[in-house]
Amino acid sequence: MSKQEKLKVLFVDDEANVLNAIRRAVQEEDYEALFAKSGKEALALLEAGNIAVLVTDMRMPEMDGLQLLKLAKEQFPATVRMVLSGYTQLSQVLATVNHADVFSFITKPWDDDFSRFIYRALEYYQLKKMEANMKETLESRNNAYKKVLDRMEGKMKEQELRLGRILALSVQTEKARQAGAGEAVLQAAARWIQAYSAGLTPEGFALQEEAEHLKEWLVEYTGSEERVLENYEAVGNVRGLRFLPALLIKTFLNEAQTLLQGQVALRREGEKKLVLEVLLITPLASESQRQLENFFKEHLRDSETWFEEAELADRRVLKIGQPFSLL
Repeated sequence: MSKQEKLKVLFVDDEANVLNAIRRAVQEEDYEALFAKSGKEALALLEAGNIAVLVTDMRMPEMDGLQLLKLAKEQFPATVRMVLSGYTQLSQVLATVNHADVFSFITKPWDDDFSRFIYRALEYYQLKKMEANMKETLESRNNAYKKVLDRMEGKMKEQELRLGRILALSVQTEKARQAGAGEAVLQAAARWIQAYSAGLTPEGFALQEEAEHLKEWLVEYTGSEERVLENYEAVGNVRGLRFLPALLIKTFLNEAQTLLQGQVALRREGEKKLVLEVLLITPLASESQRQLENFFKEHLRDSETWFEEAELADRRVLKIGQPFSLL
């Protein structure tokens, strides 16, 4: 062990002559020796620093060796515990081994093996420390691997979801084509399949920014900013498929050609959910528009995106909405 890495060994005995003898015996050893005259003093030293090895006498007033070792085991489990004992204290030593997990014991008076016992205890301390560090490293790596696997699993689920949507939409499009759906429906379906295929997956984004982009579109279609209302009562980063409402609205507007009035609103729905709503007021629907509506009603039937429509005199109202979960 280098000087910089010296480990600490604490010797405890209520007899001053014993501590002095130990001090003389270990003064040249390659570890830092600390000394305490009582169990209370020993606990204070244990609390003050990293003690590698605790060597204690058994018979001491107020707090005996067994009590000290049991407290050390509970409060400082990394410290290796040893007993310095006379032969007459053998019954106490056996009780200590059973109750305090003592590494070994040294007899009084000690012989030349004294130093060897201490170094064996220090080696054991270092082995335990290495084992704990390796365990911590492995646990850290396992947690990192688990996070990677969780992310991969999430990506795979997103991929499966996207592929499932593409398949369902393709089947639905083919049914619409066989039923004589107009060109507008087939083109809209192609745009949605392309969007799904591009790998559009749930992501975090600022919902108010998304609402403002939609408002800009509506202003372009109405030709007047005064005809587009906005109401943002809920803002924040959310997670959701951001292209769904945008693509749906753009599809309707491209087909309708004329937008009389629009409105974009954000509202809260509980603590964890925000709702983006867009209101479109257009002339009465053409046959191709009705086909589009039926197509999307079927396509979005099992999704969270929804829309409602109503006809009023010479115009119609479409309300499109989608909930988003807060990050």
